[in-house]
Amino acid sequence: MLCPNENCERILHAEQISYCPYCGFNINKLREDRQATYTCAIRFIAKSEYNDAVLWLKRSSQLGNTDAMYEYGKLYISGFGVKKSDANVLYCMQKAADGGNEKAKIFLIDVFLNGSFGVSASIAKARQLYDQLADSTLANYPELAEEFEISND
Repeated sequence: MLCPNENCERILHAEQISYCPYCGFNINKLREDRQATYTCAIRFIAKSEYNDAVLWLKRSSQLGNTDAMYEYGKLYISGFGVKKSDANVLYCMQKAADGGNEKAKIFLIDVFLNGSFGVSASIAKARQLYDQLADSTLANYPELAEEFEISND
């Protein structure tokens, strides 16, 4: 694992250490902050350090961050840092959607409309998710209204 301090990022050889021995960064404090763990994970994804990203996405998801769960699901699509798995993609996306994550809902609507990731197409399930989307999200996806033949006038 790399030190999560963006100014240090030295390799650490024990995942359960409390402080970075090089810079003194308090890793335990970071482990309890769902937004900070998510930010750390995204930084590691940007650097293609997927194994470290997975550690922080898992932790952030455990703390209730639905954006982290959504990103974790995306890694199961690509297989970066994890083994590709349709079942895990769907699990992560459903957990994120259940937590209110709009991007996960959009993803699942597409899955149900097209019958992908081993799921049979289901207009009813897609429609149920569509009805849960916020108006602000729908404004960014006008093609969904067309898909369900709904006007957003």
